[in-house]
Amino acid sequence: MPEQAGPATFVMAIIATIAFLPFIGIALLNIVMTRPEAPRLNQVVENYMARYPIIAAGLAGFVGALAGHIFWATGPNPYKPFADLRLLPIAVGVGIAAGGLGAGALAIIGSMLKPLTCPNPSAILAIQPKTLGAGEQQTLLVRAHCPCNDTELEVKQGEEYSITASGDWWDLVFRSGARGYRAPAWSVFQTLLQGERRLPAELWCVLGGQLLPDPDQSFSIGEGGAWRPLSNGRLVLFANDVKGFYWNNWGSISVTIRRVV
Repeated sequence: MPEQAGPATFVMAIIATIAFLPFIGIALLNIVMTRPEAPRLNQVVENYMARYPIIAAGLAGFVGALAGHIFWATGPNPYKPFADLRLLPIAVGVGIAAGGLGAGALAIIGSMLKPLTCPNPSAILAIQPKTLGAGEQQTLLVRAHCPCNDTELEVKQGEEYSITASGDWWDLVFRSGARGYRAPAWSVFQTLLQGERRLPAELWCVLGGQLLPDPDQSFSIGEGGAWRPLSNGRLVLFANDVKGFYWNNWGSISVTIRRVV
């Protein structure tokens, strides 16, 4: 008479299914993301691994330990029949729930780690500023995931500058240049939060500027043009997004600032 599957067998089957589901999801997602003008999944993964190496190492260790435990537990033990297939929908549901919770946890951790990689306004103001003379210019990279990219420039009312931006950056999977992009109609989350953007009336990820320390001195730059400061302050640049959600941005654009007068 064949041996009946015990509770331990059911548990191992569920764990094995949960461990296998992400690979199927990754394969399907990679196929979807290979459409024109979309980043490949490996680019997104590499970007996050470079930005959060501790999290990446922890996830790799967890997956390796889980796989090792499954093979160890099923290798030398006596034969156990497969679990009832009626448990598969339950395992799939648990896998989806675990994936959602894991993604949410990574989002929260990413937001908390953001200050470790990007300067905050107080740190920027503590650095000695510089100025540009008439005809002088400087070029810098503006990172999409940083709420404040320091130009190190102190500008004054009455001066005139020419700003030019080039390149592309990403809001998770949405690609745009400094001109920004309009969220698709199916992106309900962005529709709900569009009023919370730092520049609510402007497009997502449009290049914006702010004069520190005044939080109200924020303005749209886009792909560039002539610009006259309305007040004195330290110029910082950013991608237009909701505060607290810069963790899912990546890439950078090149910005050249030239003083005209």
